[in-house]
Parts: sequence; C-alpha cells; structure tokens
Amino acid sequence: QVVEIQSLAVRTFQTLGCEGMARVDFFLQPDGQLLVNEINTIPGSLSWYFWAHEGIPIARLIAEMLQEALDGPTRRFRTDGADGTALRSVGAIASKLA
Repeated sequence: QVVEIQSLAVRTFQTLGCEGMARVDFFLQPDGQLLVNEINTIPGSLSWYFWAHEGIPIARLIAEMLQEALDGPTRRFRTDGADGTALRSVGAIASKLA
C-alpha cells in the first residue's frame, strides 16, 4: 500500500500543479480504498525528513529546490482576505441565497 500512497500523492501534486514540497493527507476507508483528504504545500520548508528514507542527501535536496526556484517563473503573492473578510463575505452572500 505504500507504493499506492506514493503514486496517489505524486498524481495529486502534479494534477494540482504544485511546486516545491507538499504533504498529502489521506483517509483509508474501511473497504481499503484510499482517498486524498488534503494537500498542504510547505513553502520555504526543507522538510528533509520526507526524503531522508529515500536516500536523498540533504545537499542534493537543497540544490534541486534552488534549481527549481531559479527555473520557475517569478510569482507574486497576495494576502487579500487573509484578515477573514473573504470568509465573512461568503456568509453574507449565503444568507441572501437562502
């Protein structure tokens, strides 16, 4: 089942167009079916413990992360709604639709 989990985690990461590091959480159904619960990207985190068991030296991990950052497009991040206004407005909209 480890191979199935790794494969599903990689497919989830690629399907969502993620970059860098991520942790993918799963649910295991009573019938044995695996479901992706959520994916948590980890910007700026080395999270080497995810890769140590794969035999990837930390120097290689850092070098690959730096190369990925250099090769990728420049990104600008926004914090609109980070203060909770976006969530509060959803509640206001929902009450009007009821």
